[in-house]
Amino acid sequence: VDVGAGRCYFSEGMRRLGASVLSVEGTAAGYAACVHRAGASSIVRHDLRLPLSLNTKFDLATCSEVAEHIEPPFAGTLVHTLTQHADVVWFSSEEPRWVFGNADHVHHSPLRLLRVPGDRAACRSRGRGGQARAPSVLPLFRRAERQAAKVQRQQIA
Repeated sequence: VDVGAGRCYFSEGMRRLGASVLSVEGTAAGYAACVHRAGASSIVRHDLRLPLSLNTKFDLATCSEVAEHIEPPFAGTLVHTLTQHADVVWFSSEEPRWVFGNADHVHHSPLRLLRVPGDRAACRSRGRGGQARAPSVLPLFRRAERQAAKVQRQQIA
């Protein structure tokens, strides 16, 4: 599951590598881009500030460059949504020093401060692109990252 899929570049990259991906996106523009790119059947529109239950578990949940757009009171809800849907989560966020002057980045806390409601454990910050350790999943995701970058370059060209 790709949570906060944006324009679905990661989702499309993973699909091209043979993965079955459900994309979750909250913005109208992102949702429309995902529908155009992948079709409506593999996209769910959902406000990520609210709890989400898809009633299924995925091999991997990705959430790239999303948390800084979620207001601090809702950060735990986002983390809970991710951990509820997969045991392996790939999570990245802009670090505070990167967001000066970016008005749509409303959450500037380091990842280690994001907590799951009711859980004493905190996410650990590993800098930009913090990654979970899961040897069977990370090679697929790394290939998907490269594929997503290729798709994005093709869209620009």
